[in-house]
Amino acid sequence: MNSSSKSEIFNRIVESELVDQSTLPRQETSEEIFIWERLLQGSDEALAELYEKYANKLFNYGSQITTDRDLAFDIVQDVFLTLVSTKSQLSPIRSVKNYLFSSYRRRLLRQLKRNRKIKYESNYERQDGFLVTFEEDYYSISTPLTVDSRKLIENACNQLPIRQREVINFYFFEQLSYKEIAEIMDMSQVRSARNLLYKALKSLSISLKHNKELLRLLPLLLLLKN
Repeated sequence: MNSSSKSEIFNRIVESELVDQSTLPRQETSEEIFIWERLLQGSDEALAELYEKYANKLFNYGSQITTDRDLAFDIVQDVFLTLVSTKSQLSPIRSVKNYLFSSYRRRLLRQLKRNRKIKYESNYERQDGFLVTFEEDYYSISTPLTVDSRKLIENACNQLPIRQREVINFYFFEQLSYKEIAEIMDMSQVRSARNLLYKALKSLSISLKHNKELLRLLPLLLLLKN
């Protein structure tokens, strides 16, 4: 989806007009599906390609949920070792990214519970994950925003609850659909993901209500940051 399309969706959401999930395209590439098909055929090279593409992404994601970086790394290894041991039992899937993130998140939260490191009702060990930051050089190249404007946007985003920051991360940075987000975040209904994103964007619209120009630029900035 291009920047203008998502900007339009953002504006419709903050104006309380709900967006049908089917309007969001699938982000899976035919290349990744082909890699998965090769994996099903027993290709070790396909497994290595998936590891190279996703290991760091999964680790970075886990590091936003727990401060235990060793555990975040170990769960990455666990996910891929399981792919090796169950290779003959795997079946075709619609989204490689969704499969790996869902598997990783479930395993990480399960292990955190076992370790009794979860202290919050939201099931996250840390509450300061998924913070939004923009480098100063990024603004000088991409936008005319000042340092003060940057801080206003960062503060507005980072005052959101962690689950809302997480859904922003998945939707804008990973460019996942509502259905994929719902599956990864273990939501029973697709509309739960849409409603969570709606709450986040609505909160941002309130926080930035006195800075309407920043509000209009926000979705574009989030997309450019990806």
